[in-house]
Amino acid sequence: PKAMWRSNEVSAGTAPFSEPESAALRDFFLKERPAAVVFYHSASNGVYTSFCEGDPLPGTVALLDTYSTASGYKRYDDYPYYEVTGDSADWLATQGIPAVTVELETHDVAEWEKNLAGIEALFAHYSTL
Repeated sequence: PKAMWRSNEVSAGTAPFSEPESAALRDFFLKERPAAVVFYHSASNGVYTSFCEGDPLPGTVALLDTYSTASGYKRYDDYPYYEVTGDSADWLATQGIPAVTVELETHDVAEWEKNLAGIEALFAHYSTL
C-alpha cells in the first residue's frame, strides 16, 4: 500500500500490477520464463542483486558475479541506500527467475563498452548451461 523512492513516499498503485506496463512485463516474464533478466537504471554505478525472501537465488549470484566481473561495475549483494518496494527484480526472484539491476554511473551515458562486455559474458555463461 505504500511505496518509497529514496525518502519520498510515492504512489504504489491500487494493487500489485495495477499499472498496465507492470502487468505487461509480468505476463511476458511468466509466459517466456527467461533464464535471467538484467534491468538497467541510473545512477548508482554498480550491479545489484535481487532477493527472494531475504536470500538471492543461486542463479542470481552467478548472474551478478559474471556481469560484475566482465563489466567492471562494483558488485552489491544488497541495496544499502534506502528501502525499495515493488521492485521487478525482487518479484522475479519470487518466481525463481534470476535477475540483477545494473545502475549506470550517470543519468545520461549508456556506458556501452562496459555493458556490452557484461552481456557478452552472460551469453557465454548461459550458453554452457
